[in-house]
Amino acid sequence: MINKHSPSSLQIPRSKSSEVFKNTSDNLFARTLQGTKKRQNGNALWFILIVVALFGALSATLIRNTGTVNQAGDVEQARVRASSILRYTTSIETSIQKMMIEGMSESDLDFSQLGTDYENANCTDDSCKIFKTGGGGLPYRNLSSVISSPTEQDWVVSAQNRIYLAGCDDADNTCTDLLLVAPNIPRMVCLQINEMQGIANIDGAPPQMGSFLIDEVFNGTYTGDISNDMIGGTNPASDAPQVQGANAACVEADNMYYFYQLLLAR
Repeated sequence: MINKHSPSSLQIPRSKSSEVFKNTSDNLFARTLQGTKKRQNGNALWFILIVVALFGALSATLIRNTGTVNQAGDVEQARVRASSILRYTTSIETSIQKMMIEGMSESDLDFSQLGTDYENANCTDDSCKIFKTGGGGLPYRNLSSVISSPTEQDWVVSAQNRIYLAGCDDADNTCTDLLLVAPNIPRMVCLQINEMQGIANIDGAPPQMGSFLIDEVFNGTYTGDISNDMIGGTNPASDAPQVQGANAACVEADNMYYFYQLLLAR
C-alpha cells in the first residue's frame, strides 16, 4: 500500500516549477541588464569627459603654436625691414664719403629730394645733389617704400645731435654730426636694427636717449639748437651708452623710436 503522504506524492506541479524558474531568471536578467546599462552609461560619460579634455588640450596647443608662429613671422618681417633700412642708408653714407673724397664741401651737400626745406643755396649744379646722377647717383626712396610699410614721417637730415667720439664732442655747432634719421619707426623694427648691429636692447627695450632733435633740417648750414644729450655717451639715463661706437643704431626718446645713420662726423 502506497503512503499518500510520501515525498513522491508531494511533488510541485511541473508547470508551477517552470513558472518560478522563469520568474527568477527574468528578474536576474533584468537586474543584470540594468547593471550593464548603468555601467555602459558610466563608461559613456567617462568617454565623453576624456574626449572633451583631449579636445581642450589640443585646442590650447594649437593656439600656443599659432601664437608662436605668428610671433616668429612678425620678428622675421621686422628683420627684413631693418635690413632694408640699413642697406639703403649705408649706400647714402658711402656715396657722400665718395663725394667728399672727390673734393665736395660738407656745406654744399644738397638733399632737396626730401623737400624744398632742404634746398641748399651753396649747391649750384647736380654735382652736389645726393639723389642726382651727376652727384651721389642714388635714386631717392621715401621711408615708407624702404620698409614696405606706411609711415607718418619721412627721412630727416639733421645736424643738431652729436655722436660720442665720432668727431669733436663740444656742445656747439662745430661738433654736431650730420645724421640721416628715420623717426617714429615701429618698435620691433627698431629692436631688430640693434640686434643686427650687435647692440644690446636691455630688458627688451631700445637704448634710451633724453632727447633727439630733428626739428631743423640741414640745408647747408650747421646752425640751430643742439641736443644736450650725446648719442652713445656715458650717461645711462639719457645718452644710450649701448650704441657707443655705432654709426647706425636705433634709440628711444620722447616715446618715439629713432633710427640714425651717421653721414658725416664733424
